[in-house]
Amino acid sequence: MGSKKFQFTQVTYSKLMGLFIILFVFHNNNRSEHSGVIQLSVTEYCKFKERMLPRETCWLLWMLYLTTTYLSQTGGQDCRYIFNNSLLTTVSPGIFGTPGFGSRKYPVGRRCHYIFIGKPDERVEMKFTKFNVQGVAPLCQFDYLDIYAEVSDLTKPHIDTPLLGRFCGEGIDRLPNLIISTSNIIILDFYSDYDKADDGFEGRYRFINDSIYNFGQKKNLCDFVINSTEQRLGYIVSPTYPGMYPDNLHCSYTLVGKIGQRIKIKFIDFSLFQGGDYCPIDYVLIHDGGSSKGEEIGRFCGNYKDVVIYSSENYLSIVFRTQSGRIDTLNADNLEGDADFLYNRRGFNISFEFSDKFVKPAFSRIGGDHIQHIKGTACDVRISSRKRSFGTLTSPGYPSDVPPNVTCNYYLDGMRNRKVLEKVQISFKDFEVPGQMPYCYEGYLEVNLKGTLGVGAFDERFCGSLLPPNLTSEDSRMILTLDTHKSRSSRGFSSTYQFITDFGISGYSPEDGKCIFLYISRQYKDGTFNSPYYPQEYPDNTKCEYIFRPAVSERLLISFHAFDLGRTRRPCSSSDNIVVDQHDLKGNYTRINTYCGTQFPGPIVGALGQEVRVVFNSRIGSRHAGFQAKFEFLNSRLRKCGENITSFGGGGLIKSPGSPEKYKSYSFCQWIIKASNRKNNILVIFEDFHVEGKEQEGAGCKNAVMRVFQDLHQPGKELCGKQENQFFLSIGEYLKLEFVTSSRALGAKGFKITWTEVHQTNPLTGSQTSSGKGGCRGFTCKITKYCIDESLKCNGLPNCGDSDKSDEEEGCPTKDPVTGQLGPQPGKFEVLHIAVGASISSFFCVILVVCGFYHRKKFRNNPKPPDNDQVEVRYVAASSSNNTADRLLAVDHAGENGSHKSSHISVHNATPKLPNRTPNQVPKHIKNPSIEKISQCSSQSSYSPSLTSNQSPKIASIPRTSRTPRIQKVSIV
Repeated sequence: MGSKKFQFTQVTYSKLMGLFIILFVFHNNNRSEHSGVIQLSVTEYCKFKERMLPRETCWLLWMLYLTTTYLSQTGGQDCRYIFNNSLLTTVSPGIFGTPGFGSRKYPVGRRCHYIFIGKPDERVEMKFTKFNVQGVAPLCQFDYLDIYAEVSDLTKPHIDTPLLGRFCGEGIDRLPNLIISTSNIIILDFYSDYDKADDGFEGRYRFINDSIYNFGQKKNLCDFVINSTEQRLGYIVSPTYPGMYPDNLHCSYTLVGKIGQRIKIKFIDFSLFQGGDYCPIDYVLIHDGGSSKGEEIGRFCGNYKDVVIYSSENYLSIVFRTQSGRIDTLNADNLEGDADFLYNRRGFNISFEFSDKFVKPAFSRIGGDHIQHIKGTACDVRISSRKRSFGTLTSPGYPSDVPPNVTCNYYLDGMRNRKVLEKVQISFKDFEVPGQMPYCYEGYLEVNLKGTLGVGAFDERFCGSLLPPNLTSEDSRMILTLDTHKSRSSRGFSSTYQFITDFGISGYSPEDGKCIFLYISRQYKDGTFNSPYYPQEYPDNTKCEYIFRPAVSERLLISFHAFDLGRTRRPCSSSDNIVVDQHDLKGNYTRINTYCGTQFPGPIVGALGQEVRVVFNSRIGSRHAGFQAKFEFLNSRLRKCGENITSFGGGGLIKSPGSPEKYKSYSFCQWIIKASNRKNNILVIFEDFHVEGKEQEGAGCKNAVMRVFQDLHQPGKELCGKQENQFFLSIGEYLKLEFVTSSRALGAKGFKITWTEVHQTNPLTGSQTSSGKGGCRGFTCKITKYCIDESLKCNGLPNCGDSDKSDEEEGCPTKDPVTGQLGPQPGKFEVLHIAVGASISSFFCVILVVCGFYHRKKFRNNPKPPDNDQVEVRYVAASSSNNTADRLLAVDHAGENGSHKSSHISVHNATPKLPNRTPNQVPKHIKNPSIEKISQCSSQSSYSPSLTSNQSPKIASIPRTSRTPRIQKVSIV
């Protein structure tokens, strides 16, 4: 049967018969295999150039293939596609997809099964290239694709095995990037309902060797024991690496070396779901020991590369755990929160190595400090302080040669808690590391004074044989890094270290271990200082001193950025406090102020060229956030204003700098007002005051402050915010005002302050104490009873204080409401007199009107007087000083023998001619020449004349009758 083009073997015959059987079975069941298997088989056996079968046999196979394909697409609602690698001779990627993919949409109402079967020593690898299935993830309520990648036995229902996932929708973003089975089988179940359909899906598959998943002694799917006697180095991979690992895995890998050996592992590739800081979902846990009971080296998730871990002894344990229910915390648009397939969960690829050549870390106790090897590192060491302790630190193997190709980190950690904070000091006794300064290409010892690691994070780098200088850390940690990756053998180094007490305060401390800090202008022009350990709570029962020394021409400016010494109702002397003192010319400290609570102190300016000391005190059992402040030594930058004012008994006005514009930052103004007499006082009244800040807990005057010193020997009162009619009276003859703004001041309206010299009087006797006799010789305020200068009255400024405006009210010009002109303003008693006079005048006018009506009526009823009656009327002009009208003084009636009859008075407008008398003469029978006011009501005559001031009565002679003559005196106003 042999020929050059065709040789029929037993193997070929077996495969051919198997193909016929499969075609026959699926034909009888009205099904067929996918063209990805059948077409590949037919093409393989019926090549045109070198046919392995006769042409007639090939035509028969093609007819069977086309028939079964047609029947599978036209008959029945289910379809099954089997991809069995045992029937193929070539191992090349294949293609699978939904029925009709690329030419039409997949059919509706269909359930299709895709079965991929590899050889026993193979795994199935699958990747989707296109995907569009009707439905919305993750519910997929219409059409969907289920993937089963953990099937190990086809004789059992695959739906009982874990489901990798159910997928639908458009795009491959929510599908696993790569799928690898845990055994040699993968099953896909595709379901479409009877409604709409989409393009479907397409993917590629291949069968790969599973040798990379077998290492050491395998107990089950992912439990391994690796012994150095069997395998000295190799790789450990996750069960489906580099495909997406499944959920709910619990794998363990135990590495066991010989006695004296150490184990080194390295993360070649590591990609796990990052579920949080503590890896709560998926993680790799590494223990320094042969089981999970060993000391934990670390828990890892997320993405890592080139991480190297060493065991301390000859055992190392690795645990791999996965769970379900991942949440997409990074994408707010993902309402369902499902993140199971959004991340490339490849798993890990970790290399391992057993060796007795790895550098040996040191374990010992020196100087009371615990030196321990950091688990998982080659030779890293941590030295923890036991409070002000010390010891010796050397390179590995010193004084023997340092092994090449090692990197060792030394962490020196001082104490850092609520009561103690330490720094690290190191001094080198011997040093030899190959290399040449400053490059140190062959090897080096790096020193990080800030206690941080990273590329370029070192502060100093040393090599060669010269001793490095003594070094002190900036915080509680110092890190030394010894690197010998390019060096030849060397002796290494030997050093001593010491932990000294630190308070977390920048500045020069003249005494180690004591909270005393010195700031000199020639070294620091500005900076910050704070309470111990700020921003952490300061320790209790602690005292710290901060000393500031400016140059001769400079002033110190202190402004607080944070201040919290705890709320308190007790005096500052009995609470946690800050005391600010100033060094005077006599060499003594004088108190500037004492601060406590949570209200910010105002900016503080020291005297020119004088030292300032700030002292912080905390009580036993008291701990709070503390304070932070800025100091600046200033000269020309400080805006100065103010003056020394000597009073001459009066007063004045003080305005904020730049008024009416806003005040500016870096302002320092002082006004010292002296009374003209040492027994007098100075009164200041804040008529208008608006400075940024609030006088309350948690706020304060931190950027701008006005200080009022009523006594120059006592701390001043600090003011800010809005003040209305606040007033202060000095205790002695001096009063000082000090206005300070910091660099952070934004500016506000400012202030207008009235000052007045108050002349002291005895409140009992009213005597003036400055002269010893007499009362207030100026103006006495009505409410406050202050005695002020008379010139301050009606000056437009409040000079009495305490809402007393009497100096601007009594007798001061006021505007007429109609004309708007200024006129004298009556006092209170003058107003009372005017009101009483007006009332009395109104009363008499009413009486006059009533009497006038009465006499008028009576006059009309009386008969005419007889002709012989004679009435004499005299008119005398009243004195101009009486402010009254001329009055009619007397009327004489001549009668006979006392007979009495009525008289008639006739008054003419003509001027009367009085015989032998001048106009100012008075008849002799009138004894009193002054005006006599007699009411008309007392006259019995009905005559009631009305005369003006320029008229004179005319005397008429009337014939008298035989009656007693009568004289009538009438006064007419």
